Amino acid sequence: MDETCQPPIIRLNIDLLLLIFKMNADMFADDKALETTRFSSQVCREWRGVMLESPSLWGHLIDLDALTQRRDEWRNEVLRRSGESSLSIKSFNALFILRSLVPRSDGSLWLAEDISPWEIFFFSLIDKKWNKIERLTIRMGSHIRFPTEILCSPAPQLQIFEVSTANSVRIEEQQGRSIFDDKAPLLHTFHSRNLTFQLSASWIQNLRSVEMGPLFPISSVLDVLKRAPMLEDIIYTGSFGNGQSGQITPHTSSFVLGPNIRSLQIGASLSACLSLLGSVIPTHDYLLQISTSRFGLETVPLDSLSHYTENHFHVHAPTKITLDISKKFQFVTRNSKGPQFVLKVLCSDAAGREGPLGILPALQIPVCRFVTELDLTSDQVLREEGKLPVSAFLSL
Repeated sequence: MDETCQPPIIRLNIDLLLLIFKMNADMFADDKALETTRFSSQVCREWRGVMLESPSLWGHLIDLDALTQRRDEWRNEVLRRSGESSLSIKSFNALFILRSLVPRSDGSLWLAEDISPWEIFFFSLIDKKWNKIERLTIRMGSHIRFPTEILCSPAPQLQIFEVSTANSVRIEEQQGRSIFDDKAPLLHTFHSRNLTFQLSASWIQNLRSVEMGPLFPISSVLDVLKRAPMLEDIIYTGSFGNGQSGQITPHTSSFVLGPNIRSLQIGASLSACLSLLGSVIPTHDYLLQISTSRFGLETVPLDSLSHYTENHFHVHAPTKITLDISKKFQFVTRNSKGPQFVLKVLCSDAAGREGPLGILPALQIPVCRFVTELDLTSDQVLREEGKLPVSAFLSL
């Protein structure tokens, strides 16, 4: 073809062309990234050559949701094209398929389907290539258990570990061993609610984002905050039953949040949440989100909430306040940078939503002169016991 007749994209520098291919191959931003990359490799001989000579392009396209064919050819081909490059693996649906249980003659139950070809592929892949995995982002159903012998092996290239399991599955460490064999030097993101790890693990100091679940007491949040100086985001979801997430002893010294913290999201019982608030001191702009239940509201002292919010709003002067008591109870403050303080209280019924209004007097907002917008949402007429705290709140 005459060069003057070629489309401009054909004349692009190889490095620039490869950069475009990699941008289009982000399977975490585009569910069709693997399909797009495959079609792009079939456009012309030049493009195909560039893409097949780039194993890292294919290594970061192990999208099990797009590899659920009955035959193994395409799965094996993608893996072959990845060569010895590091790997990114994603699955939101392929490992989460609900299986039917069928009764056996002896009355017990068994799965109606055998293990799928892509599940076999996945387990073979993590078994043979565990030391090549850079990112693992998967959601697993209750019929799948992550092999602990693999989980307790060194992960020299692992940077992002996001493993979500069904509620009925608990991933446990083998006795006497630790997750990643305490060897994950590049790990910076760890998200898994049903997996425990040793709070003394060496890789914790490198974390920038962590998610923990009810297998940990709420005091573990403080332990991680103290051991991870580069931490930016922490999510903790414990039990909402009173006392089941534990509490932080009142004699624990207060901890000043590090300068890198961007968000602290806590979901647990009211007593557990308040014990944490009583142990941290805010020093800069960040998002604090508390989700709790109204259980114990009448008996749990709110002093720590008052003390914390007074410190918090001295540092983060709000410009907008939202109070929603429609189908939920939610108190939110914002400034020019976005939400800074969110308090959600779970209520089982409409009448129960007035109970959390007793929290309002405990919210100390010493700097109100910057507030320019106040939103109050309610889908019901408040009873007398609900009017007083709202009236007092509106008079701030």
